[in-house]
Amino acid sequence: MPTLVYILLATLVALVTTDLGVIVDVSGSLGASTIGFIAPAFIYMRIFPNERVGWWVALALLGIGVVVVTWGVGQIVAGMMVSS
Repeated sequence: MPTLVYILLATLVALVTTDLGVIVDVSGSLGASTIGFIAPAFIYMRIFPNERVGWWVALALLGIGVVVVTWGVGQIVAGMMVSS
């Protein structure tokens, strides 16, 4: 069942999208920010839940990651609006 959902989702994206560069930009922005900021902070917070100073630093890193994801996707959308 999940495979069918992935195939249908990929088909829908292929039918709707005319510029593959946008898809690459969005996936790169989401993937890089998740791997670089969000995942390490989340993993640290799960491994060391009682370490207060490190936990706050990890929480700050998590917040920075969310800001970077939002900013990156916003820049992609703004670029799409300007080029239209």
